[in-house]
This record gives sequence, structure tokens and C-alpha cells, in this order.
Amino acid sequence: AACIPVTEIFSFETVIPAGWSVPPTARVGWLIDINQASHLVKSLRSGNTPHNGKSQIQFVVNLASSGFAFDLKTSTESLDVFRVYVDGVGQLAKAGENAWQTYAISTAPGVHTIRFEYWKNGSVASGSDAVWIDKLVYLDGADTDSDGQVNYLDADDDNDSVPDYIDADPLNASVNSEKVLPVDSGYKGSAIKEQVSP
Repeated sequence: AACIPVTEIFSFETVIPAGWSVPPTARVGWLIDINQASHLVKSLRSGNTPHNGKSQIQFVVNLASSGFAFDLKTSTESLDVFRVYVDGVGQLAKAGENAWQTYAISTAPGVHTIRFEYWKNGSVASGSDAVWIDKLVYLDGADTDSDGQVNYLDADDDNDSVPDYIDADPLNASVNSEKVLPVDSGYKGSAIKEQVSP
């Protein structure tokens, strides 16, 4: 069977993804915005950030590829800045009035902490005083069963002897009932294997 690499695409259409958190250094977190989007109808927006404060959100990800990409829109004064950090190191800074644009951040494959931050200076606000992200895209490098083979190359991600393409829950070994998952099912988190006709 051919393997399809799992490209994760987060467009924030329902909730903030599980595992995303607000760092202790933040004054406020981020929230779902139903009025702005570059992909589908919603996006993730910086919170109502006070002067000399930060709106932050972060998550830990295992990247199978050399980086990730996301769409960004900013509506701020020139001294209020959006930043992206990977493992605490700044990778991108943007401020001012900028329409939706896609940015790619390069980093080595592996486990990383990615943080999005909107920082405000001590005075003045302009525009919408906010920033938005949407359509976060990366190649998932998770190895659910810790067998040394990333999920998108592993035919049985949870090592329950049921191949992923017919496993009702390919990431949970305690669920090993069979259910056919179409290639276009939209399942994210493990590779969907193409079924080969006999």
C-alpha cells in the first residue's frame, strides 16, 4: 500500500486545538474569531492585550519536515509587534497594517515548542489593535507507538495489529475494531493508507 504523508492543517473552525496552552508570561491568551479568516470562515486572534502586555499561545509539535507555514494578518501600530518563537528563539516579527499573507518558518525536524505572541508597548493603539493567524500547516512527525517509525510511514501507528486504514481508532491501541476509513475521510493525526485493489 502506498503511504500518504499526513499534512496537518489547522484553520481554527471549532476550538483551539488540544494541547495548545497559554504560557505563564502571557497577560491574556488567544481566541477564535468568527469575523476574519484566510481559509474557511474562522481564525485565531490575539486576546484583548493591555499596554505593556503580551497575548501568547503555544504548543509542542513533532515536525517530520523542515518547518511549518501559517497565514498572518496584522492591524497594529508600528511599535506593537507580533512574533513567532521556536524553542524560545524569535523567528519572525511583524507590525502595522498587513493583509493576509503566508509565512514559512524553517526549523529542523523533531520536537519543538512554537509560540505566537502579540506584544504591546506602553502607549498608543491603532487599527484593530490585534493580529490573526490561520491555516497552520506542517507535516506530522508523531510516533504514537514509539517504534522508531513516524506515523506517516507506519502501517500500524498504535501497534494493535490492525492496519491503520481499517482501524477504527489508529492512534489508540485499546480500540482495535476494524472500520474502513476512506482516503479522503479528513482523518488527521495518522497516515491514511491507500487500499490496493486485489
